[in-house]
Amino acid sequence: SCTTRREVAVRYSFYRGKVATVMEIEIGQVDRGASLSWVSQFPGENELVMPPLSNLEVVGRPRMEFSKAGRILVIPMRVSVNVKCLTLEELIARRQLLHLDMIKALKDECRLLIKASHDSEPQNNQEEGLGEFTTQAFLFRRKDPNWFNIDQNYRSAINTALDLREGFEVKWSLQHNPEILADQDLSLRIADTSALKFADMGFIHVLRSGTEEVPWGPLLGGLTTCRVPMLSYHQSNLAWEVFQSCLSTLQTLQIENSDGNMIELHVQDLLDAEKVSLKDMKLGKSFLMVAPSFAMNSLLRSLILRGNRIGDSGAVLLSQSLKLYTALTELDLGDNGISAAGSTVMSLHLTVLTQLLVLNMTLNPLDDAGVVAISFALPSLTSLVSVDFSWIRFTQEGVLALTRALQKLKSLQSIELFPGYFLDLRGQSIWEDERLVAQELAAMIKCNPQLRSITLSGCQSDVISEAVSGALALCEGLDVYFAAMNNLSFKGSMAAARFLQKHTKLKVVAIAWDWISTAWLASLSETMELRSLFCISCR
Repeated sequence: SCTTRREVAVRYSFYRGKVATVMEIEIGQVDRGASLSWVSQFPGENELVMPPLSNLEVVGRPRMEFSKAGRILVIPMRVSVNVKCLTLEELIARRQLLHLDMIKALKDECRLLIKASHDSEPQNNQEEGLGEFTTQAFLFRRKDPNWFNIDQNYRSAINTALDLREGFEVKWSLQHNPEILADQDLSLRIADTSALKFADMGFIHVLRSGTEEVPWGPLLGGLTTCRVPMLSYHQSNLAWEVFQSCLSTLQTLQIENSDGNMIELHVQDLLDAEKVSLKDMKLGKSFLMVAPSFAMNSLLRSLILRGNRIGDSGAVLLSQSLKLYTALTELDLGDNGISAAGSTVMSLHLTVLTQLLVLNMTLNPLDDAGVVAISFALPSLTSLVSVDFSWIRFTQEGVLALTRALQKLKSLQSIELFPGYFLDLRGQSIWEDERLVAQELAAMIKCNPQLRSITLSGCQSDVISEAVSGALALCEGLDVYFAAMNNLSFKGSMAAARFLQKHTKLKVVAIAWDWISTAWLASLSETMELRSLFCISCR
């Protein structure tokens, strides 16, 4: 505070007889204060006030003056007023102004991004994409400046601006992605969506998948258990991309099976294990929500899907991905309702599994057409050591195709054939040409002399038993022999007895629903290492 009247300044400067100090300040047209006389209770004092942040500079030697009241030290000075000093209103709105400048700077960055991409869109389309920055600036400009002085609000405003820039970059990249451009519906959804939403990765997955039923946001936020609704295969692929990115936190998936029961799947076991076993989970249509995980598991060697009712659609889905499982050594598709239609498609893709050791197709309604289709692919699976085609309904056409295919493998150690259970149990032959079937079965066994386990049920007659028994006599390492429902007479059972007498190292023998004699049982006394003997409903 200053005054233009010297006597007023001198009067206020004296204190208890001490030397008074008066600053003699030189002012100019710009460097000057504001008069308060018009609002002062003492207008006669001609009080002036200098703006904040004004600078006072000593410009001469101090001098001593004398008056009736005492000595006065006068210091010559000059004032430099800060003409850039903000007004009170501007100080209150400082955060708001900073934020508006920030939005402008972010908009300019995005404009540079557009130019750097050498985009061929018209200039007005490019500016239309930046219009959201203008809209946000307008909304924030209308807010009360005091709103920005609350830290929580200011933090929210900054995050909104940064999210807008990030969302703009993501939206821009999606709009210029060739794969997305090929999907017209998705392109339109992206174009109609605010760039601000693209900063949320969860929303991007909603947009790409077309479903909000999956908790995309919480998944990315560290969810440990996720209930997965029924999804399409495309949606499932996108979901598994997210599941894989959340592997450090996500532990369990809950999926409804074909019986309507909720089952739990451990994500780590599906994505990071050599053996994936989903045995008897009855997935049904839910299989397509699990299938994409197999392609993401680089360690996968064994895939057990027995008892999941995946049907032909699941078989087709799986077969289309087999090219990604070339290191697979075990594939169990038993009891899945796969018919000739599904197996025909599978046969076109099975040939890539050159390292496959075990193939199990038991309890599927393949019929002759399905067995023939799979048989076409078997010669390519040169590493196979075990095949299971038990409990499958097929006739002479199927058994001939299958045995001829297995003759080409040379390295089988386990064969299971059981085509007759659903056919004729009345003692009548199920083959049109028994001798041809006997010849092919015997040739299959002779081509694989290292057999250790064989099941020939529902397919033998006396003629076939004699041929097969003669061939099995050459398999010195045989451990397991299983025969059931073969409708053998005494003659046929004795042929088997002669073969058994030559195998003293058999460990397991199982005979069911067949004729066995005391001579047959006596032959087993020579099998010194026999550990298990099953005789079920035998005559």
